[in-house]
Amino acid sequence: MTKNIESLTLKTICNQFLDNANLNIYIDNTSHNVRLEFFVFGIPAGVSIDFSPVVTFDCKNIISYQFKKEWDEQDGYYRILETDIKQIKTKDFLKENGNMFVDENAPKNLWLIEVIHAISLKIVCADFNWSIRAREEDECDR
Repeated sequence: MTKNIESLTLKTICNQFLDNANLNIYIDNTSHNVRLEFFVFGIPAGVSIDFSPVVTFDCKNIISYQFKKEWDEQDGYYRILETDIKQIKTKDFLKENGNMFVDENAPKNLWLIEVIHAISLKIVCADFNWSIRAREEDECDR
């Protein structure tokens, strides 16, 4: 059964598309929001699209940001082999990280985004959105 891009879930995108991608990371110096752009190489079997996709994650209201790897001047991007995303309970995350008090106005759930391979990136945020689009012609060399 062939699927079109609109019918794919975020879990499917992470498991089947983002296991072979290059990643650009953008951090807004004013708001501290993080944008992750995954330049996907190869379309999984059974998916019907006629373009090279770019998957974007927008992370706002960052609670935690952990990044391990020195910037590689030669590449200018990071190679990715695994991406995982899930919702976690705010109170559990805060207690695991030594905060015993949860503000009653805090969101009930947070988003945990983990990216693994040439880097180790772990973001916990309160607001998360994602999108998928066709790669522009001038982006093809990334």
